[in-house]
Amino acid sequence: QSVYRSGEIGFKNYLFLNITGRNDWSSTLGENNYSFFYPSVSSSFIFTDALNMHSKVLTFGKIRASYALAGNDGAVYLTQTGYTLGSTPFNGQSFAYQSNTIALFDLKNELKKSVEFGTDLRFFGDRIGLDVTYYKSNTENQIVPITVSAASGYTTKIGNAGNIENKGIEISLRATPVQLVNGLTWDLAFNYARNQSKVIELAPGIETFFLNETSQAAQIEARVGERFGNIIGYKYKRAPDGQIIVAENGSYMRENELSILGNVTPKWIGGLNNTV
Repeated sequence: QSVYRSGEIGFKNYLFLNITGRNDWSSTLGENNYSFFYPSVSSSFIFTDALNMHSKVLTFGKIRASYALAGNDGAVYLTQTGYTLGSTPFNGQSFAYQSNTIALFDLKNELKKSVEFGTDLRFFGDRIGLDVTYYKSNTENQIVPITVSAASGYTTKIGNAGNIENKGIEISLRATPVQLVNGLTWDLAFNYARNQSKVIELAPGIETFFLNETSQAAQIEARVGERFGNIIGYKYKRAPDGQIIVAENGSYMRENELSILGNVTPKWIGGLNNTV
């Protein structure tokens, strides 16, 4: 169940304030954590209207800022333990088996906190537009399965773990180089985005969380203090001139110590679109 409310205040059509608030009740969380609230506040200021800065060069100018929280509940049955009925009978009798996952009875909701600043600028009668955004977000209390010793009779346990930080910049540039009186136009749009993630905290007592493993014995992990999604493995041994050292059997030789080989997240993404 959810309740959502929002409100907006405007002043002389150039200063705006938006406020939202949402409260969810979810029975998939711990009994004392069913209810969770997450608000947001954002503001924008059209300085070209407020300060009468319109000109042939600068057509429109706006700055904006926001702070928001976003909540998320968990999947079903993460707070309960019990037995599952087997589909194959044993000696003609049905049987039940216990789950290999330890439930978390006081499971809490995930929460993302984000702050954002941006500007929207337009030039030469809206022939050129530039939109720049900087953001920073932290995702806390993520609901994750944590590996435990199989000697306990279980393989994983559910936990509220981690604080993953993401920050970056997004740039959008659009322009109309050609705009003829006969209707022929050429519009182009370029966008660029760069995101940097960092693992601030994992579950208590855990410094590394394995996300995946490759066929080449490399692992994708989240390690406290490092970027999220680092690819960890053994580098090839190289000669002073940079060439890979080859063993007698023809295989490449590897170093004995683990190293960061790369990251699953690209350094940046972008695109260029043209419309004639």
